[in-house]
Amino acid sequence: MEIDGVPSDNLQQLDEETVSTVTITELTTRHLIQLTESGSDFLGYKVTSAVITVPTQFSNTQKEALVAPAKAAELEVLPTIHEPVAGVLT
Repeated sequence: MEIDGVPSDNLQQLDEETVSTVTITELTTRHLIQLTESGSDFLGYKVTSAVITVPTQFSNTQKEALVAPAKAAELEVLPTIHEPVAGVLT
C-alpha cells in the first residue's frame, strides 16, 4: 500500500480497536522519538543529536530518507556512517 508514492501500512494500537494507515516515514519518526526518549531517560539528560549508521550499499536517496524522519523527531543528525566503520569505532 502507498500514500502519495510513499510505502505505508496499517497500524493497530494495542489499546485501541481502530486501525490507522501510516507511512514508513511516520513509523520511522515514531520509532526514533521512542529511542530518543529511552536514551534521555537512561542518560538523565535530553538527547538532541545522533550518529546514524547505514548499510554500506545505501544510496544517498536512502540516507536522505532516513535523515528526514530523524529531523522530524527533532534529532540533529551528525554524520551518517557505514555499519562496518561503526563496528571499527566501537
